[in-house]
Amino acid sequence: MDVTQAQMATALGVTVNTWARWERGELAIHPAYQLLLDCVERHADRNPDRTAARLRAPGGVPQPLVIRSRMLVINASHTTTE
Repeated sequence: MDVTQAQMATALGVTVNTWARWERGELAIHPAYQLLLDCVERHADRNPDRTAARLRAPGGVPQPLVIRSRMLVINASHTTTE
């Protein structure tokens, strides 16, 4: 997938520094973010160009997944974990 560190960081709502620290193994990835990254990876395996375009779009990671503080919140049409 042709996505920069800055684009991935923006899509997930983290700083570029946080993303870089994740890549270098200097900072543990919170489980909720790991879940999002696993979903992105699955989608990228099926259609990398579409996934990259969606990550670059304003708003980044598409709904229904949203991270709020340290909780994974899934839209009202799905179960919520808080």
